[in-house]
Amino acid sequence: MASSRVLHLAALLSIAGSALVASCSSRAGCESGGGRWASATSSCVARDCINNGSCGRLANPKTQCEKLKLGDSRGEVYFRLGMPAGGSAEVARWNAEKGSSEQVVATFVGDSLAELSCAEKSISARDAK
Repeated sequence: MASSRVLHLAALLSIAGSALVASCSSRAGCESGGGRWASATSSCVARDCINNGSCGRLANPKTQCEKLKLGDSRGEVYFRLGMPAGGSAEVARWNAEKGSSEQVVATFVGDSLAELSCAEKSISARDAK
């Protein structure tokens, strides 16, 4: 009886694992699971990508700026914009779009987004006052 429970549990885990892989192997599955689809590599970027540096590089990160708001965590910013092209602990920079000299610049206070400049548009705490 115990061995049939173990086999049943193993079968359930196998099915769950297959569903997880399937959900991450398509754009719809990735996005429904809270990920960001990376079309260049046909892969799913997980929300916690900052933890292992797997947020990738976006060809056009400025299109993601509207999804960000002041106070968002550094992890959320990197998830949306990809790994920065440069910067420091306080300021991160991305090329606004592939081949452009325009930049997206995020300023952090601690782990929170304090200011965001997306090429032609910027938001800051000063604007909220």
